[in-house]
Amino acid sequence: MIMHELQQNADLMGQKIDFIKAFNTVKRDTLLKECYNNFPQIYSWVHFCYSKHSFLFFGDFIISSEAGVQQGEIP
Repeated sequence: MIMHELQQNADLMGQKIDFIKAFNTVKRDTLLKECYNNFPQIYSWVHFCYSKHSFLFFGDFIISSEAGVQQGEIP
């Protein structure tokens, strides 16, 4: 349906963006620096959440979460 509309109307343009795992590529030190500079009112909270790595527990495995930030809702 979208392709049909794009083909029928030369004034329209389509764009596909791949956001898969985009939040996993966020550098935490950069996030903290930018937050400090641009959003000082929430910096303390962001620092609390992302200044140290956290542990992810999966059965008998413990994975250190050291990169990226959480996305989406918490169930």
